[in-house]
Amino acid sequence: EEQQLEESEAGELVVRVLSYNVNYALARAGSAGAAERVVASAAAAARADVVVLQETHAGWRALLAPVLRARLPH
Repeated sequence: EEQQLEESEAGELVVRVLSYNVNYALARAGSAGAAERVVASAAAAARADVVVLQETHAGWRALLAPVLRARLPH
């Protein structure tokens, strides 16, 4: 099911943006696999429409893209 943008009480579209440092997730979780779940949980909890990841590299992309793509297809 495609996520739809919400409307504010004034009828304006609301876009939620989450900026997340993946190294913070790694330090918090202790392993890359657990960090994957921390980032995905943060995106879901924020009900983010856009997720901007900081301090990433190809390894993070390979790990996180499949998880986040399910929720954020664009």
